Amino acid sequence: MRWCVGEAGGDSGAAGAPPFDIVGVDAYGDASDAFRQGLREYFRHGKPLAATEFGCCTYQGAAARGGTGWAIVDHDADPPRLDSERP
Repeated sequence: MRWCVGEAGGDSGAAGAPPFDIVGVDAYGDASDAFRQGLREYFRHGKPLAATEFGCCTYQGAAARGGTGWAIVDHDADPPRLDSERP
């Protein structure tokens, strides 16, 4: 099995086929159409797509923060506290 890390570039392989067997993606995002369309772009290679890393936060309003939902602590405050801009 061949994997491609990052963007596929360089030699596209024999007969124009991508030089890898599976497209792996870290699928952190949000509920927007742009996120879904971004995932669809990975199918352009004609290879299976594997979401090799994904996740979500479970607090109320986390979906609105998308892939940065984990960043809710204001470390500059003394003592550190939850970010006041959290939805």
